[in-house]
Parts: sequence; structure tokens; C-alpha cells
Amino acid sequence: MTPAANPGGVEPVILLLTATVDPPAIVHLRRTDPEQRESDYINALIRWTKTTTCPMVFCENSGWDCGRISDALRFVRPGRVDFLSCDVQATPLTRGKGYGELQIIRQALERCEQLRCSRTILKVTGRYFVRNGREIIEALARPDDVMVHADLRDNGAWAESRLFAFGPSFVTAYLSSFQGSIDDSRGRYLEHALARAVHRAMADGHRWAPLPRRPVFHGTSGTFNTPLRESPFRRVVATAAHRLKNHLNRRP
Repeated sequence: MTPAANPGGVEPVILLLTATVDPPAIVHLRRTDPEQRESDYINALIRWTKTTTCPMVFCENSGWDCGRISDALRFVRPGRVDFLSCDVQATPLTRGKGYGELQIIRQALERCEQLRCSRTILKVTGRYFVRNGREIIEALARPDDVMVHADLRDNGAWAESRLFAFGPSFVTAYLSSFQGSIDDSRGRYLEHALARAVHRAMADGHRWAPLPRRPVFHGTSGTFNTPLRESPFRRVVATAAHRLKNHLNRRP
């Protein structure tokens, strides 16, 4: 399926969901049962389609038959969700899931013209739903000159990779060049590569900003195979801190 074209020719925001239904034996991954993971993807996709209106691209890299997943979205208007399959052989197993996820992003951009022509791509780990995702998408749809929206931590050395937004050129010009540094077995994760790419883009004069809202994730951690949980107190404090970061980042 190919998403229906936007009358203006360029989609302000497209949601890219990365997926590995049947993962190989890799480090730092405990939720490995493909049927459980398939259900995770179905549940997340259904919630995304019911709460947002933007086009979506679902890109899977394990060679899994996504027929059951697409069948679960029969209620969605034709063309709303585009299903892609990546080259399974393109991901070295020894590098871990972060390397494979960046490979999904790169192949999705190469194969989907609508992604390449969009203004902003919001990438989300496909098994997760974001409770305030619609608010984030609506905020990102407003025109700005920010190349990448990503939440940085650890003095800027680590970036949240479960959800971040970017213009297509950020991947081709910056993030892709750091793929070789990703090796989960050595503690060099996609989050580190993403942070380095953000700093390189800023050094070249491009703008960075945190996500417009702090994402509230819903789902099961693939690393620990436990539900994502957060205490109400922690959520309030972290949300206030995120608002402060956005306030300080605004241009005068």
C-alpha cells in the first residue's frame, strides 16, 4: 500500500514505525517470542491509527509475514499505512538491535518516496504507543527550522531513540555516518550515535530542539520484557523538567 498523497505535495509529519517481529539471538533483548511481538505491533498500530491522522510507514526487517498485522488494520482507510520489508541480510547480528534499527530507518528512506519528500519524520519503536503522541505530532506539524527533535541526556552524550523527529536529510547527512560506531555488545548504542549526529548537525549550523512534549510510552520493554511503568511523581517532575528545557531552548 502507498499512503495517499497530501494535497500540498509534502506531508508535514509522517510516522515511521520500526519493527523486528522475529528477532535473532542478540544481546540485551529478552522479549523475543515472535507471536508476542507481533501482538505488540498490532496493538500499537491500532492505537496510533485511532488517535492520529498522519500517514504511517511500518518497516519490518526480520522477513516476517506481516499479513496478520495488515489484516488487523482493515478498518483503516486505504493508503493510510504503508508496509515495507527491509533486506534481512543487511544487519550484522553481532552489532545488536540498535544497528538493525538504524538500518531500518535508512532502508525505509531509500524505498519510500513519501518519507524522502516529507518535512518531518517522527520515528517510533514500532511496539510502543505514545499516549500523548497526537499532541507531539500536532506540535511538530507547525513549521519551524529545526532539523532534529531529540531528547538529550548525560551531558548530551545520550539521545532518546525510541521516539525522535527529523528532516530526511538528517539521516543521510549525519546519522548514517555514525552507524559503524554502534555495537551493543560493547556498550555503544544507537542512543550514543544519535547524540553524536545531533552535535555534528549543530556544529554545521543546523538547529536542534527537544521533542515538543515529553513522550509518555505505553508497551513492554524489549530489553527487560517488563511493562513500561513510571510513577505519577516521576512523571510530573520529568514533564516539568522537559517544559523547562523547551523554554530555555526557545530563541529570543
